[in-house]
Amino acid sequence: MISTATAGGKGTTLSVPFTVDNSNAYAYNLRMQETGSGYKVSATVQDDNYVAAMILADADHNVLERMSPNQEVEGVATDMEMYSNVKPTYVYVYDYAGNYSVYEIEETRKRAGLFGAEEMPDADAVEETEATEATQEIETLIVEEEEGR
Repeated sequence: MISTATAGGKGTTLSVPFTVDNSNAYAYNLRMQETGSGYKVSATVQDDNYVAAMILADADHNVLERMSPNQEVEGVATDMEMYSNVKPTYVYVYDYAGNYSVYEIEETRKRAGLFGAEEMPDADAVEETEATEATQEIETLIVEEEEGR
């Protein structure tokens, strides 16, 4: 905002609002399902300001699909669904400051548990705290998060 009303109209003031954002955008409730024509990835994305994009990438981190949630309210969680003809390996979630989180999609397998068969991720792929969340009925599970650069 530029104002000439300061100092009795004799000066000019320039105000520039800005936000310092060092927090990564993130996703939860991540799921991938195989469809007849490809794959559907759904997630809830959130940031302390605004999420800029969710990106599906292959094993070499090449972008398969990208979508913006077009959020109108700061800091709200937004449900997203994306489709790809190629099986994605990674899901990236970016905010407008360039901060991001990346999630690796790992295959799940049936495993007989104490209370019957349940979907469980590969034992080497998940820490114990994540294993509790992995009992959801999904075909694959996002299990690793790397910090953005």
